[in-house]
Amino acid sequence: MNRNLYSQGFVRVGAYSPRIYLGQPKKNAEQVISVSKKASDEGVGLAVFPQLCLTGTSLGDLFTSNSMLSAVLDALEQIIEASRELLPVIVVGGPMAIGAKTYNCSFVVHRGSLIGVVPKRFLNAEEKRWFSVGEGLELFTEIFDEAVAVGSNFNVQAVDLPDFTISFSLDAPGVGADAASAVLSGATVLVWPSGAPAVADSFSRRRTAIAAESDRLSSAIVSAAPGLGESTSESAWSGGCLIAENGEVLAAKSGAKENAVTADVDLDLLVTTRRANDFAGRERANMASRQIELGAPSGDLGLQRSVPRQPFFPAGDESYAEIFELQASALETRLSAIGGSKVVLGVSGGLDSTHALLVAAETMDRAKRGRDEILTFTLPGFATTPHTKSNAQRLAEALGASFETIDIRPTAELILKNIGHPLDEYDVTFENVQAGVRTDYLFRIANQRGGIVLGTGDLSELALGWCTYGVGDQMSHYDINAGLPKTLMQQLVRWVIKTDRFGAKVSRVLQSILDTEITPELIPTAGDAKPQSTEGSIGPYNLHDFFLYWMLLGYEPTKIQFLAQHAWADASKGQWPDGFPESSKVEYSADEINRWLKVFLRRFTTQQFKRTASPSGPALLGGGSLSPRNGWVAPSDANAEVFLENLD
Repeated sequence: MNRNLYSQGFVRVGAYSPRIYLGQPKKNAEQVISVSKKASDEGVGLAVFPQLCLTGTSLGDLFTSNSMLSAVLDALEQIIEASRELLPVIVVGGPMAIGAKTYNCSFVVHRGSLIGVVPKRFLNAEEKRWFSVGEGLELFTEIFDEAVAVGSNFNVQAVDLPDFTISFSLDAPGVGADAASAVLSGATVLVWPSGAPAVADSFSRRRTAIAAESDRLSSAIVSAAPGLGESTSESAWSGGCLIAENGEVLAAKSGAKENAVTADVDLDLLVTTRRANDFAGRERANMASRQIELGAPSGDLGLQRSVPRQPFFPAGDESYAEIFELQASALETRLSAIGGSKVVLGVSGGLDSTHALLVAAETMDRAKRGRDEILTFTLPGFATTPHTKSNAQRLAEALGASFETIDIRPTAELILKNIGHPLDEYDVTFENVQAGVRTDYLFRIANQRGGIVLGTGDLSELALGWCTYGVGDQMSHYDINAGLPKTLMQQLVRWVIKTDRFGAKVSRVLQSILDTEITPELIPTAGDAKPQSTEGSIGPYNLHDFFLYWMLLGYEPTKIQFLAQHAWADASKGQWPDGFPESSKVEYSADEINRWLKVFLRRFTTQQFKRTASPSGPALLGGGSLSPRNGWVAPSDANAEVFLENLD
């Protein structure tokens, strides 16, 4: 696998606020060059400096001095020459005279060329003392014997990194329509150098504004503000540097010192988000494009961003409560729509049926109905253990649901005998007969007692096709867990325990269920032999849920593999969700990730036929749905070759 971040759809960007020397462009150019060389060595493809950093923002009437303007051009020439062997696109600010007017500009430099000059379009009252308004200024002017574009109506596109398209603005987020126009023309990274002094909470407000704008525009934003070396006669300066992406701040630093932040922007995330929001349908080519060859380095540069191990997990207890209440509300609405039916639920003592039972109990409480209208049944088969059966009964009784036992073995034996299948041949038929008998009983009971069969299958099982099709656990009247991945369901049960939502007695049973290995309990074991393990058969749900999240976003398998290795290679690094048990904080080798990713891709593709006929169930997460009606839509006869060929 190629571990180079640029090969995996990322670009490393940096925001820099070096110490400046007021009114000394040559010395400031040396600072910019020094920082840019270090950035190049670190694999940074875009280096953004504050407005007017070649002179200082607090220069006053000296901005219009002919000597100062000439010195700025000399300093700019220094930077252009030094950039020949450097990687990043450099965005550096300074005053510039065009005709009889002076403008506050940012100069865009790359590998020995001045690509363009961006004037500030909107000025405050103080800035108008020295600078002219750049609004509407679109022309070519001769600089260093070259015709250079001046204006904000252009972007820079890297031909060797096609989704890396940069747009530039010196105006505050939300001012003017240039940012939206740039995005609609394909810009993924927006450069916003700042020239504002600092006041109390200004960095916090700027951080919030830039994050919100990056979310609104499905873009990355890189911004740097003036800091150390500016005049403090009338103002204070914080040198605040920010990088935001799609509503999230990736890196931020502020303080009266030299500041620098770098982060790796996920260009694929921005592009796929825009596709989902129909940006492409509204795209128009209303900006000129200056093409460059970035020349990104090869090799492993690491990854300067956090990759969440559980990307489906929301943040905090409030979100867990919201998910739980959304499920209860959805079930309440369904029951009400069909005349207040009872709930018929098969309980195994496993995670999925446990969570479905908790949601059913919450639903009855919301509807002011008795929990005894939840009709639970344990249906022991050939491999049911006393432990799981006991947990099922204890939980149902602790919640006040009705509870009955129906032994399915006689019926299953009769079916196996009638079709001529040996009782000691433990194959898929042996397993599916048990799953089918259970489902058949539940549906007939629902007919008999005026109820609906509440499905327990989760998003992870739907993705992998880990269910019995038709007359089996794939089918129900309403699948309440269809929008929840297995790992998130475990975390929701932990939250129920933590908040003591149903009391101590229920919490004790829930903890016992969480401590039990996930197993279908369909194949008998002899003596002390280890029982069937779901994760031993199909792989860890930690990885499968991770793969599923990025697959639903449209990522290529090689990138999913790359992200998984960064997320799961070292259990001691990165963040774990609050309350996550120490014993579950595991790591996976590159070989393990590759092995189970191939399993995931094969099963995800070939098991689509089970999802095509899946019952209704609520979508609960922003990460996607597998519903064939409003979620993942795919043919049932596709194969995984196109995905597997993408892997090493």
